[in-house]
Amino acid sequence: MPKPIPVRAKRVKEISALLDPKESKKRERRLNAHFMELDEKAEKREAYTSAILSANDESIEEIISAMVKSLAKMTTPPGNGEFVFEGTAYNLNEKEKQLRNSIQLRNRRWIAVRCLVACAELDIRIGNFKLPADKCARCGTPVGKPKKKAKAVKKKHG
Repeated sequence: MPKPIPVRAKRVKEISALLDPKESKKRERRLNAHFMELDEKAEKREAYTSAILSANDESIEEIISAMVKSLAKMTTPPGNGEFVFEGTAYNLNEKEKQLRNSIQLRNRRWIAVRCLVACAELDIRIGNFKLPADKCARCGTPVGKPKKKAKAVKKKHG
């Protein structure tokens, strides 16, 4: 009896896994977990964006909106309601489409703000954009006045 071709056997196993209901449930759980992870990252990025934009005026918001529109034109989704995960395209329902669009919008706003921050760090001025004085421009953590160190008392030997 001839030996089975390893590539074909592997492909047969992959196809059978795609049709298995248990594997389908596992993939669905991984997809939902991935969506939640993306949403959490987008929330953190939106908090950073809000912190940076709170130190600026409305004209910067207009610049960000223009940049987001430009990014949206360059990064259109692959299909009307598709999401590609682990090499497989999934059709999304309306709620999932809204979540995907929300994640994309927050990420695009973050990218636009990061571009403005990078320009400001290089002393390239765009509009009235200024870095916040009370927060780190790269990570958004609060920056306060440095604490004074206690002076060391010298002991006299004598």
